[in-house]
Amino acid sequence: SLSLLLETPEVVFNLHKCPRVCTASPEDSNGAPATTSRAPVALAGHGSAQGSPSMTASDGKPASLASEVRQLPPKLDTYSSCGVSSNPELLIVGDSIVRYLTLPGAITYCLSGGKVVYIVELIPTLIDLHPSVKFVLAHVGTNDVMARNSSKLHADLESLCYTVESLGRRCLMSGPIPTFSKNSERFSRLFSLHIWLKNFCSAAGYDFISNFDYFWTNSSLYRSDGLHPNRKGTKQLTDNFIQFIAFSS
Repeated sequence: SLSLLLETPEVVFNLHKCPRVCTASPEDSNGAPATTSRAPVALAGHGSAQGSPSMTASDGKPASLASEVRQLPPKLDTYSSCGVSSNPELLIVGDSIVRYLTLPGAITYCLSGGKVVYIVELIPTLIDLHPSVKFVLAHVGTNDVMARNSSKLHADLESLCYTVESLGRRCLMSGPIPTFSKNSERFSRLFSLHIWLKNFCSAAGYDFISNFDYFWTNSSLYRSDGLHPNRKGTKQLTDNFIQFIAFSS
């Protein structure tokens, strides 16, 4: 059960409670961008978000996965609660919207500027790195909508869900949050994505976490760019995830 991930009925959200796998700090009170240190991680796996390298050795024979060494993308940041970074049950992966987000029993990977296709390619590698993972929660799509190709975006999201399922993990999709800026087209496209993803998950049997209504009329949840959640917005997104998990069977 997803609810077993939560060790207590109430989880106090505290960005400074535990050290991260990758040291990072939330934006300051003025909304200035945070500084984050990153360290490339080498591992055996299926490839990276920057493309899958050839699986053929120099002699023309297929190379084994065990001998293939990968590096995680340099823009990938990692966050986790105390003591779960090596054996998490929940993998949270997404774009910069999930930066600084932690949950009990989870590890979070944030790919700045990440699009759906990058996350699809990244998931098998992350599961290789964390075989204890039973659930994958994905939040992505914000960087795709302005390409104005809804059919491709929908196909990529379907591929993401199928990839998680094919790896024997349960897929949870986090719906987009709206923008709080002057770009009405981006807002409209994110709302359309919210509706489509909600309907797709319902029809296909995937879990869907709705975030749109919580952020729609609350500018206090955003940084000055009107796109990324601030500290309060990250807490709201975390609370949405916790509430969903707590009531999931």
